[in-house]
Amino acid sequence: VVDHRRKALRAGDPLPADGPAVEESSYRAESDEAFAAAWRAELIARAWAGLAEQERQTGQPLHAVLRLRTDEPGLSGAEMAGRLSAALGRAVDANWVRKRLHHARTRFAELLVAEVRQTLDNPDPGAVAEELIAVGLYEYCRPVLEAGGGGAG
Repeated sequence: VVDHRRKALRAGDPLPADGPAVEESSYRAESDEAFAAAWRAELIARAWAGLAEQERQTGQPLHAVLRLRTDEPGLSGAEMAGRLSAALGRAVDANWVRKRLHHARTRFAELLVAEVRQTLDNPDPGAVAEELIAVGLYEYCRPVLEAGGGGAG
């Protein structure tokens, strides 16, 4: 379904011989934007689920750290450390939080890239980048793509 929709977006529909082309074009743009937004939300949800699963399997609280930063972006490192210490049942400091947050963001981007790769017929780096651009996630994932990361691992 995703591949079919991508092909339709790239090919474009021929303009009608008569009729309100502007309205159809406007409708198509809105439909494309809605599809991209829904697909972006799905990719992000899958990456969150993957990060949570990795936390369950490894015990590394990457999901907890990134979720706290996402939910409470105004917290300082020390405030995050206090909340995470209570949640984890062990003392952590702001430096620990900073390192885990960096690792969590990288892993989240890797999971996003891996999700996109799984949906493509030809998951070469160019196609993955193109898809990430289309859904507005490329800049977030660019460092991972440049490093050659984002596998299923």
